[in-house]
Amino acid sequence: MTDGRPDASQMHEDAEEADDVLQIEKVAGEPLHVVLEQSMVTGRVTISDVAPNSPALGILAPGDSILQVNGVKVQSCDHAALLIKEGETLRLRVIPSKSKLAAIFGIDCADMFTMAQMMRKAFLLACCCSLVFLVLPMHVEMARVKSSKHQIEETSRINQLALGGQLASKQKLLLSEHTKHEHELRTVKGELQSKAQLIASLYARHTDELQKVKIQLANVKHSLLALEKHNATLSKEHLETEQILQHAQEELRLVKENLKAESARASKLASESSHHNRTVASLRRRDALLQQQFAAAVAAISKATSNLDAAPFPPPPPAISATVASKRNKGIHAKR
Repeated sequence: MTDGRPDASQMHEDAEEADDVLQIEKVAGEPLHVVLEQSMVTGRVTISDVAPNSPALGILAPGDSILQVNGVKVQSCDHAALLIKEGETLRLRVIPSKSKLAAIFGIDCADMFTMAQMMRKAFLLACCCSLVFLVLPMHVEMARVKSSKHQIEETSRINQLALGGQLASKQKLLLSEHTKHEHELRTVKGELQSKAQLIASLYARHTDELQKVKIQLANVKHSLLALEKHNATLSKEHLETEQILQHAQEELRLVKENLKAESARASKLASESSHHNRTVASLRRRDALLQQQFAAAVAAISKATSNLDAAPFPPPPPAISATVASKRNKGIHAKR
């Protein structure tokens, strides 16, 4: 240690681990059957694995760092492998692995642990130096402040003795102004705090109102979609109702035409022959029956139309097709 500071060589020796010199016998030109890796942190060549048939089994272990081979400092993994292969009696200067980090987490982690120790010591040294550089100016500043305070006290005492009540009145005035300024400052702080609380409450209220408006808009959108769907359903039902009414009108027209044809045919048969009186009578009775049926059909159609006008969703009545009416007419002619 020099001048209260640690020597650089001593720090370097503390940072590095103790190295050993190992001797291994092997055949010249044959490899040592070990796997070498170079650390990305420190640049050391480190053993990561030792083969079972290696002459170094039991001498070297994973995690050992090779510094020199036969007195030559290794530069890289290839350089170390070349030196080991060329030698017969190897004298290896290695740093043995004393931490389990190399076996558990890998070589880089062990090297990082070593560098962390070095950085910790350097950090402690820097902290000590910083503390020294901080304490000395503080001591000087405290001495200067103490002397300044003593001078101010002496000056104040002299001024008090010289000026007397004038200085006391000025001091009271300054104290009152200081108290007034402190009161104003507290008032301003209170106003600022109240305004900040008001702004926060307004922001929260506006946020709640905005959320409610968003919910209402979503509900209105959902209602509009439901109304559009309902309108589409009503339009479809209206078209179906119009089709039913058209079918009913067509059937009513066919019934009227059939009634007219039957009436004309009955009149013709009555004028042709008198011996067809019974047939005419039966035809008249049938005509009356058809008229009753026609009246009943008209009443049913009127009732259905009124029901359709009254109810928005009427059930569709069974449609009577034109083919059914023609078949009925053919049956009547066949009976005649």
